[in-house]
Amino acid sequence: GVRLGMFTEASHTLKDLLRCAEEAVAGLYEHYRDSIDQPPATAAAHYTLAGFYTYHHRRPELSERALEKAQTHLMLALRIQTRQLGHLHVSTLCSQLVKAQVMLLQSNTAGCGRLLAKQLDCCERTLSSEHPLAAKMLAVLARLHLKQGRYEECERLQQRVLNMRRTALGSHHEDTHRSAMDVSSRRRQHIFHGHHSAQS
Repeated sequence: GVRLGMFTEASHTLKDLLRCAEEAVAGLYEHYRDSIDQPPATAAAHYTLAGFYTYHHRRPELSERALEKAQTHLMLALRIQTRQLGHLHVSTLCSQLVKAQVMLLQSNTAGCGRLLAKQLDCCERTLSSEHPLAAKMLAVLARLHLKQGRYEECERLQQRVLNMRRTALGSHHEDTHRSAMDVSSRRRQHIFHGHHSAQS
């Protein structure tokens, strides 16, 4: 339920989902306290909380340290996933992707770039260069280029991601719509800046 509703905008629901996710993590640790290692299910709960804090990090209902909390949960998730599943498992790759997103939000552009390059290589070897997860990684890389002022590289990657998602997911998938909006936004900005440059 937390995963399905984590993108809520309602304040009371936001707090309820956060409480449920934290209880899930605590319950899993208690359930497996006698085991040598926590299972991948515990890592999935940490991953969910990390995504929750990352998506909602600007919300006043959460702590100002939301991104730090996301990092902590990702570290715990990756510790379990790397040991139990391996660094090439899709769950591990997904956690690394959220870690790259957090780094970008914290303006750690160098670290984000290095992590994305490494994880793209892992994703291409494990899944394929056209897999939807590779598209997600490239979408974050496009945002990194945008933050660095590398607008042409950003536009090129956004168009590539859009084409990948249309092929793999279809034109009506929400990720495809998101990519179409990214491409449209960049084109409007390009036209706007070109118009003002011509006037000056």
